[in-house]
Amino acid sequence: MVAQSPQTEYFEKDPQRGERRCGCCSLGWGLIITGALIAVLGLLYGTVVPAVVDNAVKDGVVSCDASDGAEESYIDPYGDCEDCTPYHYSLYMMNATNAEAYLAGDDKTLQVREMGPYVYRRRQFKLDVEFLDDGNRVSYKQYTYHTFVPDMSCDGCSDDDQVTTLDVGYMSVIAQAGGEFAFLVRLALGSFASTSNTSEAVSVVTEYGPQMMRWVNGLNSMDPAAMKTVTNNSAVLTFLATGPAAIADLDLSGFAYNGLFAKRTISQWALGYPSLLAGLGLGSNYIKVCAATGGLNAQCAACVGKTTDECLAIWGQCNQCVRGARVVAINDETCAVIEAAYAAVYGATEAASFAASTCQLCSSFGLCAAPLPGIVESSGRNYT
Repeated sequence: MVAQSPQTEYFEKDPQRGERRCGCCSLGWGLIITGALIAVLGLLYGTVVPAVVDNAVKDGVVSCDASDGAEESYIDPYGDCEDCTPYHYSLYMMNATNAEAYLAGDDKTLQVREMGPYVYRRRQFKLDVEFLDDGNRVSYKQYTYHTFVPDMSCDGCSDDDQVTTLDVGYMSVIAQAGGEFAFLVRLALGSFASTSNTSEAVSVVTEYGPQMMRWVNGLNSMDPAAMKTVTNNSAVLTFLATGPAAIADLDLSGFAYNGLFAKRTISQWALGYPSLLAGLGLGSNYIKVCAATGGLNAQCAACVGKTTDECLAIWGQCNQCVRGARVVAINDETCAVIEAAYAAVYGATEAASFAASTCQLCSSFGLCAAPLPGIVESSGRNYT
């Protein structure tokens, strides 16, 4: 036999094995570092973070006592004191210059022109300030009013400038009623058709609806000429008592009766104005449906805090009664605004007669004047 020398074997290093070992080490260190970070964050969250949050909350909470309540900066924050911050509102309006021709179909495009700024300064007062529960609670009454600032407004601008634009107040009232037809049906059932059924009221509105709506729009227009037309010869009382035959022959073809667009002063657009459209709907419903003997007021009072099926069924109607009660309560104030606008054109004597035949019928017929919010003053009431 021939002897053979031992064979030399060579083993090459497996690179993948080293990479796997390094990868395992990296993963292990990563988990260790992540765990350490979580532990540190947990420690911070349990100790440092609550203190930081508490300090932030304390910095954002206003604490005061009776002496602070007497400070002018608290009672009149938008005033002229050293710590007060005056608040100004710049109002811009889009004036529809061809609204009448557009409605008549003579112009296909509505043309508008921006007007402004009309600057109003807001004042906000707190009254009857009272601190309760050792200063933990404060009670007060608050009201705002706005004054026109000519020096900060556009050159030559006045809050008596007239602007024609979409009557958002009208559209809001009609939308809440479910449309013009639904509004007129509700109006009929709350006045001349109070003893009729809904079908009979619908029949009347179907026949006289357009004329009825234009009549209401004229009453609501704040245009003295239109308001005089729709109230001639005791038309209001006759309409509310007998129905639309009383106004069937009136010429209500002018721009003031359209309802969609309205021409009002900047002051009215900014601060709000009384609406006989809104007041008639809410007032007549309140007088005839809510406040009448055996009406909804008693049922709504019995449902306070209850969620029975019977109470839920009249929940919406009860809200209408609450709104109607508020309108009736402030009608003397809002009616006086309408009377003043009428008196500016026809004099105090004729204006008093107009008011007596319209918004002063609030408590008896429900023809009330409801304050609609302005762009600047949301209450619709001018407390100046």
